[in-house]
Amino acid sequence: RRNVDLLAAGGADVIVTGQQPGFLGGPLYTLYKTATCIAAAEARSAAGRPTVPLFWSGDDDDDLREAFAPCVFDPRRRAFLHPVQPVPATALSVGALAASLAGAGEAAWLTEQAATTPLARRLAQLWRSAIADGASWGRLHRRALLLLFGRSGLLTISGDDARLHAVAAPLYARILEDAPGLSALAAHRGEQLVAGGYHAQIGAES
Repeated sequence: RRNVDLLAAGGADVIVTGQQPGFLGGPLYTLYKTATCIAAAEARSAAGRPTVPLFWSGDDDDDLREAFAPCVFDPRRRAFLHPVQPVPATALSVGALAASLAGAGEAAWLTEQAATTPLARRLAQLWRSAIADGASWGRLHRRALLLLFGRSGLLTISGDDARLHAVAAPLYARILEDAPGLSALAAHRGEQLVAGGYHAQIGAES
């Protein structure tokens, strides 16, 4: 609440990280990125520059293959468990998938693990509640992040929020005015990153 008030008053900077929802929270680097964002915000705040950590959920993404690529090592079975990718309606985004569809396997595994730690028990309850409430998979994953990191001041936002798109309308208009120029710049920067040994973050087509 304090961080929301700080942002509303224009009294804080923001550090943003993010990732699309993924099986059981997605790849481990999702948690690493979130923790790093929080640590960086805390360091800036301690140095006198109030900073809020924000996780941008890419739940407007439609790459279902990526969302269901992660796997989990099950210590009881001593095996890697892979999700069964649900078959959604055409063009449905990752976050719009029903928790009852995309999260059913997650809920079953977490329920098995509930006896092992208090955290597993709380997560299992969260998954069961989301399924019972008819929540989307994106909303479920944002709730899970807040359960894990909310006490550190983390805020989450849905990339598919209609109000967010309305605020961004002027930016979208600018992008559409020079889409070919921006595409060329993205391609050029991607080539520079690849030449430096990195990965091209944004494809020219995107």
